[in-house]
Amino acid sequence: MPRAARDAVAACVARLAPDAALACTLVARRHYSRVYRVALEGRVIAVKECLDGAGTPDPANARREHAALCALAHATQEAGCPPLGPLPLVLCDDVAAFAMTWAEGRPLTQAVLDRRTTLAHARSLGEAAGTWLRRFHGLAATDASTHDFTDRIDYAAGIAGRAPRDRLLARASHVLAELAARAAAVAMPRSWIHGDMKSDNLIVGAGATLGLDVQLADRNTVVYDVAPFLNHLALLALSVKGVLRRQALHALRDGFLRAYSDEAAQWNLPIAWLRTYLLMQASAPAARGSALRRAIAAWPTRRALAGALHELEALGAGA
Repeated sequence: MPRAARDAVAACVARLAPDAALACTLVARRHYSRVYRVALEGRVIAVKECLDGAGTPDPANARREHAALCALAHATQEAGCPPLGPLPLVLCDDVAAFAMTWAEGRPLTQAVLDRRTTLAHARSLGEAAGTWLRRFHGLAATDASTHDFTDRIDYAAGIAGRAPRDRLLARASHVLAELAARAAAVAMPRSWIHGDMKSDNLIVGAGATLGLDVQLADRNTVVYDVAPFLNHLALLALSVKGVLRRQALHALRDGFLRAYSDEAAQWNLPIAWLRTYLLMQASAPAARGSALRRAIAAWPTRRALAGALHELEALGAGA
């Protein structure tokens, strides 16, 4: 274990149980964080070490994430409902780390990609995800409002302009501009936004679903959580494991939308618009690497973009 990680775990444990024996295991390594499962005497906690883009400790990010956990815990307590995420235990921002309760279960991604998961179970997993997001948004919901899509047309055009021979990006830019006003006019509830809503960040356990990496970065129409979640499922369906579990992923998607809101069918146009816009952003030509390497890396995102764009075009033509 790197010294910084040892310091992060040791600092958090020293604040919580200075004399306890412990066993520590690295359970998740991401670009901006490392998460450790720490077994103390009689309980298990999680310690998250926050990093910057260079892989060095990032105290500011630790403070932001810990504050978001505290806000979520406070909101659920005020509402009298069960926790929607791990509970914060201690912040040690001098080592860019914080401790929280351990989320028992397994990531939703792992559960749906498990070949033993039936279609009925996949649908129920989607319902659990939709219910979680509905409750999360319900904690800070305000009146429904329209979207800011028309403000994003120029940015989409700029992406297409940087690749003038790319027909997919040109088509996406055209359709986004053509349908922006109509999609923006479909009102949806407004609330705080998770900020990284995907199946990797939902833990499903016995009778409970908990959300991880809640950022509460902004308040906006809830499509800004719904669309990224559906994009993540579309990209999963193009992964090596996902190709074999495509039907299960479709069942999860259906369950998610139905459980999230009875009005989901009325929101198809803004959801498809934002899905297309976000995937277009992700498909922007890379600046580095060989042409072949860039093409291989971009293939899943471009396939997902083509699918979302086709759906958007169909919805636009069906009006």
